[in-house]
Amino acid sequence: MGIFAKTFGSMHNLTIILLSALIVASSYDLGQFPASVIAALITVVALEALFFKFYKRHRVKIPYSGIITALIIGSVVPQNAVLVAIAASAIAVGSIFFIRSRNGNIFNPATFGMFVSLGVLSVGDAWWGSTASLGMYGFAVPFAIILGLAAYEARRLTASFTFILASLAIGAIFAGNFTLSGIVAALVGINFYFAFIMLAEPKTSPHIPMQQAAYGAGVAVLYYLLATSRLGYPFLFALLLGNLAYAAYRRRQRLA
Repeated sequence: MGIFAKTFGSMHNLTIILLSALIVASSYDLGQFPASVIAALITVVALEALFFKFYKRHRVKIPYSGIITALIIGSVVPQNAVLVAIAASAIAVGSIFFIRSRNGNIFNPATFGMFVSLGVLSVGDAWWGSTASLGMYGFAVPFAIILGLAAYEARRLTASFTFILASLAIGAIFAGNFTLSGIVAALVGINFYFAFIMLAEPKTSPHIPMQQAAYGAGVAVLYYLLATSRLGYPFLFALLLGNLAYAAYRRRQRLA
């Protein structure tokens, strides 16, 4: 009997390794200790253990998904924002147990926790965990591109790539820059951390390829509309709206 709530599958194993590598590399580049990551890990592990024991009445186990949630929260909120990381982690855990449908989670827990805590505490999202980059062809290529491996293991590459392509198309159409150098620069500037990890979270996104394509494109459009409207946290807000739309679709399919 292991300590983890489910089998520690290759997807979760790989995601934890890749996120940890990004956090270490980005912390080194920035020269700062990742206090937010440590705070998020301690909070998530402790709270989920308590929920399983006293609310679910199950034997205390540490669910591996909680580790991923904590790593995401800790690497998106500012590195020194310990209070925000703790609040986001607590809200994320609460959403797992209390904001659900028959099909499972409605919202991506990490995204929901960060959206609420960052907004209430008036702190900006930093995305510092994806700042490490590699010099290549005259561009600083984001190291976060390696997270495509995690999206592949989650069987969500269609959603991720559709989001990326839709974002490039929207940017090219409205910026009017269709040159090769402009497209390459836009591609390098894509938030791959968001595309390959948060958008590709398997519990709150479609698994059928055609649905993934619609989901990825829809979130890209939502992000553009929110960003151009100058609303706060457009990545987080767009993903939560996408989660809600997909949850409504699943409910409709179940009732049909």
